[in-house]
Amino acid sequence: MRLVARFQVIAATATSPAWILDVAHNPDAARVLARNLRTTPSTGRTFAVCGILADKDARGIAAALGDCIDAWWCIATDGERGRGASALAQIVREQVTAPVEATDSLAAACTAARAKAGSQDRIVVFGSFHVVGPALDWLEAHGVLPPAALPEYTAAPRAT
Repeated sequence: MRLVARFQVIAATATSPAWILDVAHNPDAARVLARNLRTTPSTGRTFAVCGILADKDARGIAAALGDCIDAWWCIATDGERGRGASALAQIVREQVTAPVEATDSLAAACTAARAKAGSQDRIVVFGSFHVVGPALDWLEAHGVLPPAALPEYTAAPRAT
Protein backbone atom coordinates (compact mmCIF):
# COMPACT_ATOMS: atom_id res chain seq x y z
CA MET A 1 0.00 0.00 0.00
CA ARG A 2 1.27 3.49 -0.89
CA LEU A 3 0.33 6.52 1.12
CA VAL A 4 -1.17 9.47 -0.70
CA ALA A 5 1.30 12.39 -0.91
CA ARG A 6 4.42 10.39 -0.03
CA PHE A 7 6.35 10.61 -3.28
CA GLN A 8 3.06 10.21 -5.14
CA VAL A 9 3.88 10.42 -8.83
CA ILE A 10 1.35 11.51 -11.44
CA ALA A 11 2.91 10.49 -14.72
CA ALA A 12 3.66 12.96 -17.47
CA THR A 13 1.59 12.98 -20.64
CA ALA A 14 2.43 14.27 -24.09
CA THR A 15 1.27 17.74 -23.04
CA SER A 16 1.79 17.79 -19.27
CA PRO A 17 4.79 17.37 -16.97
CA ALA A 18 4.94 14.75 -14.25
CA TRP A 19 3.72 15.89 -10.84
CA ILE A 20 5.17 14.58 -7.60
CA LEU A 21 3.37 15.18 -4.33
CA ASP A 22 5.18 14.79 -1.03
CA VAL A 23 4.32 16.21 2.36
CA ALA A 24 8.02 16.46 3.30
CA HIS A 25 7.89 19.02 6.11
CA ASN A 26 11.19 18.58 7.94
CA PRO A 27 14.83 18.17 6.91
CA ASP A 28 14.81 14.38 7.32
CA ALA A 29 11.78 14.01 5.05
CA ALA A 30 13.32 16.50 2.60
CA ARG A 31 16.48 14.38 2.42
CA VAL A 32 14.34 11.33 1.59
CA LEU A 33 12.51 13.37 -1.05
CA ALA A 34 15.85 14.53 -2.47
CA ARG A 35 17.13 10.95 -2.60
CA ASN A 36 13.93 9.84 -4.36
CA LEU A 37 14.25 12.67 -6.88
CA ARG A 38 17.88 11.77 -7.59
CA THR A 39 17.10 8.08 -8.09
CA THR A 40 14.00 8.62 -10.23
CA PRO A 41 15.06 9.28 -13.80
CA SER A 42 14.10 12.60 -15.37
CA THR A 43 15.33 14.00 -18.65
CA GLY A 44 13.99 17.47 -17.91
CA ARG A 45 14.00 20.04 -15.18
CA THR A 46 12.51 19.80 -11.70
CA PHE A 47 10.36 22.64 -10.41
CA ALA A 48 9.12 23.07 -6.85
CA VAL A 49 5.89 24.45 -5.45
CA CYS A 50 6.33 24.61 -1.71
CA GLY A 51 4.75 25.96 1.41
CA ILE A 52 6.30 25.36 4.82
CA LEU A 53 4.73 26.16 8.17
CA ALA A 54 6.47 28.72 10.37
CA ASP A 55 7.32 26.19 13.07
CA LYS A 56 9.19 23.98 10.59
CA ASP A 57 12.86 24.23 9.60
CA ALA A 58 12.50 25.81 6.16
CA ARG A 59 16.27 26.42 5.93
CA GLY A 60 17.04 22.76 6.50
CA ILE A 61 14.36 21.65 4.05
CA ALA A 62 15.58 24.02 1.31
CA ALA A 63 19.20 23.04 1.90
CA ALA A 64 18.36 19.34 1.59
CA LEU A 65 16.62 19.91 -1.75
CA GLY A 66 18.78 22.71 -3.14
CA ASP A 67 20.64 20.72 -5.76
CA CYS A 68 17.50 18.88 -6.92
CA ILE A 69 15.33 21.86 -7.86
CA ASP A 70 15.74 24.10 -10.92
CA ALA A 71 13.18 26.77 -9.91
CA TRP A 72 11.02 27.39 -6.83
CA TRP A 73 7.56 28.87 -6.32
CA CYS A 74 6.90 29.57 -2.63
CA ILE A 75 3.39 29.93 -1.29
CA ALA A 76 1.91 31.03 2.01
CA THR A 77 0.52 28.58 4.53
CA ASP A 78 -2.52 29.70 6.51
CA GLY A 79 -3.43 29.54 10.16
CA GLU A 80 -1.65 30.24 13.43
CA ARG A 81 1.38 28.25 12.28
CA GLY A 82 1.36 29.78 8.81
CA ARG A 83 4.25 31.50 7.06
CA GLY A 84 3.97 34.10 4.31
CA ALA A 85 5.17 33.41 0.78
CA SER A 86 7.68 36.29 0.79
CA ALA A 87 9.19 35.18 4.10
CA LEU A 88 9.54 31.62 2.84
CA ALA A 89 11.02 32.76 -0.47
CA GLN A 90 13.66 34.79 1.37
CA ILE A 91 14.67 31.77 3.46
CA VAL A 92 14.84 29.53 0.38
CA ARG A 93 16.90 32.11 -1.56
CA GLU A 94 19.53 31.99 1.22
CA GLN A 95 19.92 28.23 0.74
CA VAL A 96 19.74 27.68 -3.03
CA THR A 97 21.13 29.08 -6.26
CA ALA A 98 18.03 28.42 -8.40
CA PRO A 99 15.43 31.13 -9.09
CA VAL A 100 12.87 31.56 -6.29
CA GLU A 101 9.54 33.35 -6.56
CA ALA A 102 6.92 34.16 -3.95
CA THR A 103 3.41 33.63 -5.32
CA ASP A 104 -0.01 34.71 -4.12
CA SER A 105 -1.58 31.26 -3.93
CA LEU A 106 -1.17 27.58 -4.58
CA ALA A 107 -3.21 27.98 -7.76
CA ALA A 108 -0.90 30.76 -8.99
CA ALA A 109 2.20 28.71 -8.17
CA CYS A 110 0.90 25.54 -9.84
CA THR A 111 -0.23 27.54 -12.87
CA ALA A 112 3.17 29.27 -13.17
CA ALA A 113 5.14 26.04 -12.76
CA ARG A 114 2.92 24.23 -15.25
CA ALA A 115 3.29 27.06 -17.79
CA LYS A 116 7.09 26.89 -17.54
CA ALA A 117 7.29 23.08 -17.61
CA GLY A 118 7.45 20.89 -20.67
CA SER A 119 6.40 17.26 -20.90
CA GLN A 120 9.94 16.12 -19.98
CA ASP A 121 9.93 18.18 -16.76
CA ARG A 122 8.45 17.44 -13.35
CA ILE A 123 6.82 19.58 -10.71
CA VAL A 124 7.24 18.66 -7.06
CA VAL A 125 4.62 19.98 -4.65
CA PHE A 126 5.74 19.63 -1.05
CA GLY A 127 6.14 21.08 2.42
CA SER A 128 2.93 20.33 4.29
CA PHE A 129 -0.43 18.61 4.16
CA HIS A 130 -1.71 22.22 4.04
CA VAL A 131 -0.09 22.46 0.59
CA VAL A 132 -0.41 18.97 -0.85
CA GLY A 133 -4.09 18.54 0.02
CA PRO A 134 -5.15 21.67 -1.89
CA ALA A 135 -2.74 20.69 -4.69
CA LEU A 136 -4.61 17.41 -5.13
CA ASP A 137 -7.82 19.42 -5.46
CA TRP A 138 -6.17 21.78 -7.98
CA LEU A 139 -4.81 18.88 -10.03
CA GLU A 140 -8.20 17.18 -10.04
CA ALA A 141 -9.96 20.41 -11.07
CA HIS A 142 -7.50 20.83 -13.97
CA GLY A 143 -7.88 17.27 -15.23
CA VAL A 144 -4.34 16.26 -14.29
CA LEU A 145 -5.17 13.82 -11.50
CA PRO A 146 -6.40 10.49 -12.85
CA PRO A 147 -9.34 8.98 -10.94
CA ALA A 148 -7.18 6.07 -9.73
CA ALA A 149 -4.90 8.57 -7.94
CA LEU A 150 -7.69 9.92 -5.78
CA PRO A 151 -7.55 8.93 -2.11
CA GLU A 152 -9.40 5.79 -1.13
CA TYR A 153 -11.83 7.76 1.05
CA THR A 154 -13.40 9.29 -2.05
CA ALA A 155 -14.85 5.94 -3.01
CA ALA A 156 -18.41 4.99 -2.08
CA PRO A 157 -18.66 3.29 1.32
CA ARG A 158 -18.49 -0.48 1.26
CA ALA A 159 -21.35 -2.51 2.67
CA THR A 160 -20.35 -4.37 5.83
